[in-house]
Amino acid sequence: MSYYDQIKASDVGGDASLDRNIADTMGRKFDHEVSLLDSSAPDYADKAAKLQAEKQAYQLAECQKRAEKFSTDLQIRFELGQLYFQAGKIGEAIQEFQKAQGNPTGASPQ
Repeated sequence: MSYYDQIKASDVGGDASLDRNIADTMGRKFDHEVSLLDSSAPDYADKAAKLQAEKQAYQLAECQKRAEKFSTDLQIRFELGQLYFQAGKIGEAIQEFQKAQGNPTGASPQ
């Protein structure tokens, strides 16, 4: 992560794909933490669920930041829609999917 921080601080640090790679790496970090849990422990399910919730919250917040920073990137809008959908936020997901299509009102093009 420190290498990512160094790259972010450089002249090329404003790239959306760099931010996506950082988010993916953090997601894998959460997955790794889950894999380190003792699956036979009585509190395994609680700890795993907590880590998954933290991962989902991190991914959603991070993607929202990227969507604000790179507001015209339709791929980020689609990704944000997927994350909202996974979080059960259907209304927000629909809005982002419409933006990802380049159709923010949901109206059919004439």
